[in-house]
Amino acid sequence: MTPDGAGPGARPGRLGRVGKVVGAVAPPVLLAVLGLPALLLTLLRALQPDTTLAVEAVALTPVALPLYAAMLLVCGAALVRGRRRVLELILTPVALGGVLVHVWWLGPLALGEVPPPVAGSTPVVVMIAADLGPQVDPAVVVAEVAALDVDVLAVSETDVDTLARLDAAGLATALPYRAGAPGPGSLVLSRTPLREVAAPATTFPSVVVDAAGLRVLALHAAPPSDVAAWRGDLEAARAAAQAEDVDLVLGNANATIDHDPLRALVAAGWRDAAELGNAGLQPTWPAHDGLGPWPFPAVALDHIMVGERATVTEVETLDVPGSEHLAVVAAISPRSPGR
Repeated sequence: MTPDGAGPGARPGRLGRVGKVVGAVAPPVLLAVLGLPALLLTLLRALQPDTTLAVEAVALTPVALPLYAAMLLVCGAALVRGRRRVLELILTPVALGGVLVHVWWLGPLALGEVPPPVAGSTPVVVMIAADLGPQVDPAVVVAEVAALDVDVLAVSETDVDTLARLDAAGLATALPYRAGAPGPGSLVLSRTPLREVAAPATTFPSVVVDAAGLRVLALHAAPPSDVAAWRGDLEAARAAAQAEDVDLVLGNANATIDHDPLRALVAAGWRDAAELGNAGLQPTWPAHDGLGPWPFPAVALDHIMVGERATVTEVETLDVPGSEHLAVVAAISPRSPGR
């Protein structure tokens, strides 16, 4: 070895020092990468600021749960190795608290109480589908309606030409009774005769109908690019649901169960079909290139919200090629008395 330590024997020493530096720096950096967005999502969900960016971020609230869980693993690994740095000691209870809070928020979707149906009752199969435009294959939609024996279909964001193609493919025969109109608002199609009851004042036309023994409010809420309109539509839907005593509030709400306007509907007595079916989180958007290269649906914008007279025996999402939204299908049955 040369006097200045530059010989071959010096390399392991330098590598060792670099390794120590990386080992010291990497955990705090990783904890910051995980913890900052997790904490931000938790705060936004709790505070519900009325800005477009905040509303859109709240839709991603469930992402915080795996971030907190990863933080807990990083902190736990450091403590197990005996590296009891102040940062890990502080962040361990923060991460644990974050996990518990988000499990509390998300838990009902998989573990909530499921009221039983009336014994021997026949379920009504309800389907919602958004963004049925020219790019959708009518034969695929009609085949799903037939395969699932759909009784009521609520559609939003369709057009006259697409509806004509759907009807020509067999939808007019399967679901011949209609209320509402094609366009950005809601159209309800039924196997049996229906009756239009009301038209709530929303940005895009909404409709309340009696169909297949259920009173249904079909909604397409304004997007949160206009927060006042978005919030106003969801509040109008809740008020109409209460005033008209509806069984179902359904459609593209442009909101998740983490948004306070939709939670207000839950507090008023309407629960998500995903919760009543213990189906867990059921993201519906973006299904096809809604966020460029994003590979799978990330947020649950489309909902079938079920009132206190009914329950859910089955619920699932379905891919509709060409639509940016997954469809949602639920089997709705009358709830057993006293439950």
